[in-house]
Amino acid sequence: AVKNRELELNYQSIVDAAQNIIAAEVLLRWLHPKFGDIHPKEFVPIAEKNNQIIKIGRWVLQQACEQIKQWSSHPKLSRIQLSVNISAKQFLYINFIKELREILHHTCISPDLLKLELTETAVIDNIEDVISKMQTLKKMGIQVSLDDFGIGHSSLVYLKKLPVTQIKIDQSFVHDVLTDSNDAAIIKMVLAVGKTINCDIVAEGVEQPEQFELLK
Repeated sequence: AVKNRELELNYQSIVDAAQNIIAAEVLLRWLHPKFGDIHPKEFVPIAEKNNQIIKIGRWVLQQACEQIKQWSSHPKLSRIQLSVNISAKQFLYINFIKELREILHHTCISPDLLKLELTETAVIDNIEDVISKMQTLKKMGIQVSLDDFGIGHSSLVYLKKLPVTQIKIDQSFVHDVLTDSNDAAIIKMVLAVGKTINCDIVAEGVEQPEQFELLK
């Protein structure tokens, strides 16, 4: 797939309370000539297992930064921030920061237009290395988001240590927020935590106007 250029990036909008598009999340897709669209849930675990995820992840970062560069002259898209999911294996790769610096230097983009997303599990399993790299990224001007918050090993102790600028509420809480009081209570808690540590909050999987209004 990598060699034959069958991978491509899609962009999912992230909107503010006024429904203005302020950012987008990069979604990786595999368009197979025989099997059609293959979902990342099918191919990413294989890539993780055979370490191809490092090569694929580098390609995704390169493409995302190239896209930011292409949008730089567009009147509306020039300030769109792109969020890129980074796997634990890719983030802990010894040359990750070095290669990211090279991509930024090559594309000449503003670092604040790139946001890296890490899952809770990736963070907590390797906390000291992750904190060190996050601090380096912060100095580079790159923001870090904690993805799928609430479904892993959530720990407020770890969250206090991490220099994250955004928390993403997992869509499993958003899906039933209109009918499940527990989901609504958990979202309220995450909003309170985010406000306390000065983090932006993004809710995933908002598909109904009623969900949007309640979250707002």
